[in-house]
Amino acid sequence: MSSLKQNLLLALNQILTNDPLLTKQAEKLLAELKHQPGFYYNLQDIYLDKSQPESLRLIAAINFKHGVSKYWRKSSLGAIKKEEKDLIRQNLLEMNSANTKIPNIQYNLAISKIIRWDFPNDWPTALQDIVAATEFFINNPETPDKSHREQNMLIVLNLAIKTSCSRVLATERNAFKNFSEKAIHNLYSWYYIYWNQITNDQIYSADTFIKLTFVIKITRRLLSFGFEKPQNSECANSLYTLIFQSLQGLFTFYSNLDLNNSAATSIAKPAFKALTSIGKLYLEFIKYNAVSFIMMPSSVPVLQWYGTFLVSETILQPHMQYGSYSDGDFENSFNKFYLQSMLLIKSVVRNLAYEPESSNEEFANTAIQCSNLIKSSLLTQDFVTKLVSVLVSRYMILTSEELLKWEEEPEEWVVQEEFDLWETDVRTCAQKLFTDLFMENKSLILPSLISFLETPETHNFQQKDALYTAAGLCAIEIGKTVKFSDWLKNYLIYDVQRFEPGSEIIRRRVAWLIGKWISVGLVPENKDICYEILIKLLLPSEPSLVVKLTSILSLKECINDWDFDPNEFTQHLNTFTTQLISLLNDQKVDVSKSIIVNCFSVLVEKMGVSILPQLNLFAQLIPQLWQTVIQTDNFQNNMNQKDPIYQSSILTLCTNLIKSTGVESKALHFIVAPIIQYSCNPDIPAHIHLIEDGLELWGTALIQTGELDENLLKLFGVFSLLFASDSSGFLAEYIKIAESYFLLGIVPLFSGPKIHLLSGGLESNLVQYENQMYNPLELFFCACTNYISSNKLNIQLIYSLMNMLDLVFAYTSEDIYESILNLMNVSGLLNSLFVACKPDSDHSTVSKSYYASLLARLCLTYSRNLGVFTSAAATSLGISIDQVVLFLTDLLVSVYDVMGYPKHRKLVSVALSCLITNYCSLTLDKLPTILSGIWADFLKDSLCKLEEIQNKLDKTQKNQIESKPSFDILDIEESDYNNDDEYYYELEADCISAETQRKTILLNNDPIKTTKLTSCIRESLYVCEGLVGPEQVYNIISSALDSATASGMMILIKDF
Repeated sequence: MSSLKQNLLLALNQILTNDPLLTKQAEKLLAELKHQPGFYYNLQDIYLDKSQPESLRLIAAINFKHGVSKYWRKSSLGAIKKEEKDLIRQNLLEMNSANTKIPNIQYNLAISKIIRWDFPNDWPTALQDIVAATEFFINNPETPDKSHREQNMLIVLNLAIKTSCSRVLATERNAFKNFSEKAIHNLYSWYYIYWNQITNDQIYSADTFIKLTFVIKITRRLLSFGFEKPQNSECANSLYTLIFQSLQGLFTFYSNLDLNNSAATSIAKPAFKALTSIGKLYLEFIKYNAVSFIMMPSSVPVLQWYGTFLVSETILQPHMQYGSYSDGDFENSFNKFYLQSMLLIKSVVRNLAYEPESSNEEFANTAIQCSNLIKSSLLTQDFVTKLVSVLVSRYMILTSEELLKWEEEPEEWVVQEEFDLWETDVRTCAQKLFTDLFMENKSLILPSLISFLETPETHNFQQKDALYTAAGLCAIEIGKTVKFSDWLKNYLIYDVQRFEPGSEIIRRRVAWLIGKWISVGLVPENKDICYEILIKLLLPSEPSLVVKLTSILSLKECINDWDFDPNEFTQHLNTFTTQLISLLNDQKVDVSKSIIVNCFSVLVEKMGVSILPQLNLFAQLIPQLWQTVIQTDNFQNNMNQKDPIYQSSILTLCTNLIKSTGVESKALHFIVAPIIQYSCNPDIPAHIHLIEDGLELWGTALIQTGELDENLLKLFGVFSLLFASDSSGFLAEYIKIAESYFLLGIVPLFSGPKIHLLSGGLESNLVQYENQMYNPLELFFCACTNYISSNKLNIQLIYSLMNMLDLVFAYTSEDIYESILNLMNVSGLLNSLFVACKPDSDHSTVSKSYYASLLARLCLTYSRNLGVFTSAAATSLGISIDQVVLFLTDLLVSVYDVMGYPKHRKLVSVALSCLITNYCSLTLDKLPTILSGIWADFLKDSLCKLEEIQNKLDKTQKNQIESKPSFDILDIEESDYNNDDEYYYELEADCISAETQRKTILLNNDPIKTTKLTSCIRESLYVCEGLVGPEQVYNIISSALDSATASGMMILIKDF
């Protein structure tokens, strides 16, 4: 035995001791050994060694599988060498004869992964080798432990083919198709042998049924993915026909089983597994190869057989009857067979593969042929009539098991009903199949359905429930014939007044019907009656919680309707609000509270300002709801284990309430502030799923408020911490929140409460501030510095960040200019902007243009005393003021052409004017470039835009425009200042928020909008002329331009 294998055995045995110390040593040893040549070959050898304990072989198999997953591919770091791979492949299909299922599963998975990566390039015969090995064990009865080896090889083949079905490269798919055409012969032979053992030899062993099931699984994948046209393969047709024969035989066999007999019980489960595996074969085949499915010779008889089973009146054994109690074990319940039957029929009722809408004539003809075959042989009028009748009368009726769950778990029952589980639930699938059949056969089904609706009193509650379900599913078509108002007044109102045993079924269905019919716009004149019915069903006298919850869901549908009128609903608002609050306080209601809160959210959103009379009720309700989310009154304690959906629904309710109440929402700030703090606190586990809704609530509160009160001001400290330590991907939302704060005014933020910075979570350049009391605004600016210096943000985030800072500097009052400048110096923000704009920095050209636009804004903000700004910058950078001025001038000139936003271009133009005006002697030699390349360029662009605007105006508007100096109109359109889509939506929708009003005022007073560039240019030129004389200024300009162009430029500027 090699030393490597000895060390491996030592490590694996140490792991089995469960001693933490030995396990740690073993893991360390395995980590050292795994890169030695032969490591995985020896693991494989240990697994295949039958003398080793099963537990040891299991550990070896697991490590072997993990190694294959990680290191088998050539591109993997530390990949297994080719020589070792060859040795592994030689013994790969050698299986242990003992029935050691768990180790074998791990090893089989490793084999499937190897074949997935090696077939067909490195191991072209891989799949065929498995088939050959399987064939050998099947045909050699003398082989030791033949049965286990045979079953093991079928498992390996199934897994290998399963991984091969996902091939995407043409060469791989072609290789798989070639294999499929050959392997289908072997599959037919194996299936015939196993089925013969059951039918002729009467070997009713679980082992035989399991092997039969694996052959069915393999066949399913080959037919679905391995053949392009399996209908052209004689062997595939033979196997397909044999499977259909076995389907009928297995059904009969299962029908005759006496499950009271222990021997029969032991084979019932594998027999049923084989039966449902055949159903899965048909379903997957038609899903991935619908045309070939219909063209197979036996497919129409298959569909007819399943259809006959569904409509049959034959009384089956108790364990095969629909609705028989399954004790929650759906996989082994015969209801699964009913579901497969419905799914199969549904697959051909409305299948786009059978629609002849194709430019390919051959495909279109085939589709027509399939469609005609289905209609003539399966979906005949007689069969459709029977099937629709049995769907409504049998399969759409609530089963005893469902009614039992209704009583025992009403909330879970309602929640499950809301999910579209038609692929896993028989009753829901029956509803889906009924809808499809109705849409394809309206004229056939509608008359009989209407006749039933006209005499509903002849049915019991469960039958009426199914009938009303059908009416709701076909509401649009039925509404064209049946007047809902008559039906409502003659039958439904009577139904909700019945309280005999079982009547809750029909009361619930009436509530559901109202939601369905209103949502399709069929009851506009009867909405008040519908509201009254729902009010009645929500009264305390209603005993069924299911009825109440369904009524709430229908109410939500009514409110969410396009035609909902808040004015019409106002008279019912107080009643519904009181009833919903009462239900929330009901001790029986727990997991379904989110349903009620969601209904409240929609109600609040749709009612808009009309919800204001109920504001006090909500102010009392929300704190009560929030207490169910946390364990104590302290919002920063651990999270109570409540449904995250419920927690989010409370936040959504708060958000909608603040939106609807506008500036009046200030009354809710003391309630929502702690909720926001809790939701966004990274120290609380709940923030993972609450932070997004929490940030939306936070932003909405700031947008709607008229002023920055104490509650929102205190939150700015939390915001600064979040902004400074963001790793959640919500930076864009944080920037919007910061903008909202600054629009409310920056002055209060200077004097806001300080925060204590705990260690951990902050970026490296902020670590120095840990464990200190800190001003939130200063921390915010430090974080901005970090984001700029790190150069890790994408362009859109940089743009948003600069826009937000631009807003700070644009609307700052003169009395805090010095404080702002000091804050920029202390935080390093000013320094970081200059450093990022240096020619040798790593920042992109576009990023530099955004930073430069902010520096231009600072020049404009401090234009009356530009020396203060340039002096602060010089101190921060450690250079002279002259160097700062020259750097700024060169920077703004260089980035002008990169700027795409007119606002930024004007900022640069005005900033250059300020620099020339204040530092003419330093910047005079830049004047020709600035005049011709920037000022004149911007003015020409503005003239072109002005001309475009004038072309769109009528004569009166043109006269009004022309009466003003050209550039007194507007240098830039309003959209150039504000790119917020929500801003323009609110203006158009006439639902202007407080923040939109603030934006409008501030935008209209923005210095960049009110400043006239022509005046700035004149002032700059006058300063230059005063310094060196008019003639010298003209000579400077002429030195760079020809005399005609220079004169033209001077005239152009002075004319304006």
